[in-house]
Amino acid sequence: MISGYSTDGRIKAYGLAILEDDRHAFPPYYCTPILREGLAEEHPEVVDALNLLAGRIDDSTMTLLNYRVDFDKESPEKVARDFLESLGL
Repeated sequence: MISGYSTDGRIKAYGLAILEDDRHAFPPYYCTPILREGLAEEHPEVVDALNLLAGRIDDSTMTLLNYRVDFDKESPEKVARDFLESLGL
């Protein structure tokens, strides 16, 4: 047993199973973009672009993306580009 996060690429790499945290010992992991103050007003297109990703990256998707970077040694830029293209973005 190891302590990890639910989107760790090692889950896929080592065929690990995620145990249910029925006692809620670990807080949920929710990703959210954080922007420099004023950026949203200066460049609303950035907010629009980020909103296109809302609800589209679940734990299993993020695990696979992390796996590709950590174990397949693909660049984060390539993995991100491939993912965005798969969504038609």
